[in-house]
Amino acid sequence: MKRTILGFLLAPIASPVITTLQFGRFHPGLMAATLSVAYLVLAVCGLPVFYAFYRLGWRSWWQFLGAGVFACCLFLIYSYFETPPSEFDVAHTIQWSMRFIVHAAIAALVFWFVAIRPRRVTPHIEAA
Repeated sequence: MKRTILGFLLAPIASPVITTLQFGRFHPGLMAATLSVAYLVLAVCGLPVFYAFYRLGWRSWWQFLGAGVFACCLFLIYSYFETPPSEFDVAHTIQWSMRFIVHAAIAALVFWFVAIRPRRVTPHIEAA
């Protein structure tokens, strides 16, 4: 349970850290906005998906990665139809969409790594 809570706290932080690394310098306003959106998406999409995966017994990294990318794609499709880009803005829209997908994938993998990844304990080998 502690690992799950820690995963929910750390996974959304991946997105603002990536944003800071992309722009090459620290932007407090951009980081705060990105972090607030990341926690909102976690609450709306991440929690229901986590509980569904938990009940289904799905614990593989690729399942969490796929769910993160799928949820991001649904959001991008919705936002595209809500405010379609102009014909000159399509390349910019695709570029930002790819960034969002990468952010979602990394956040999903961070969550899996912290909260779900099986812990392998190396057995103690006694000297003969």
